This record gives sequence, C-alpha cells and structure tokens, in this order.
Amino acid sequence: MGESRIDALTRELKEETGLKKVKINKLIGSFENFFYYQPTDDAMHAFLFFYDCTTDETDLKTNDQIEDQETINPQWMKIKDFKKEDLSDMNDEIFDMIKQLQSNL
Repeated sequence: MGESRIDALTRELKEETGLKKVKINKLIGSFENFFYYQPTDDAMHAFLFFYDCTTDETDLKTNDQIEDQETINPQWMKIKDFKKEDLSDMNDEIFDMIKQLQSNL
C-alpha cells in the first residue's frame, strides 16, 4: 500500500534478487490469488502483476543475502524450460500465460 506497482516491482526486484538496473517494458498479465499462508494458515488475497522486464545484470543474491526470508535460491532460467512445479501456488491461468510467452519465442 502507498506505492505504485512500478515502484513496488522495482523494490521487490532489488530486495529479492539484488537487481538494480531493470528496464520494465510492459504489463503482460494480472491475476487475483486466494491462498492460505503457511505456517500461520491465514487466508490471503493477493493481486499478482506480471511484467516483461530486461536487465544486463546477471548476479543474483544468495540465500544469506535475502532480507525477507520468503525468497529461496533466486536463479535465472530459460522461459522454455519453465514448468508449473517451479512456482508454488501456480494456478492454471498464470501457467497458461507463461506458456503463451514460451510460444512467442
């Protein structure tokens, strides 16, 4: 709350990956997600925004450098190799969007 989606994306990228020089190209999809947050089992409602971004940076933070303790092992992967199991709470609509990106390569 209190920050734009672009500001939030920029902040989250820096906090969770260490990337500072990211070009945000365009919004490619948005979704609502309802889930139970573990380990507290609290019901959550999240708004998810997916952006096409580019960067020349390649070095990502290691687990001991990540501040929020929710991100684990950030890594680069080719979009063609992405599988539904690669993200938790992945619903079919989000995975379909990623598959569409794969077919556009």
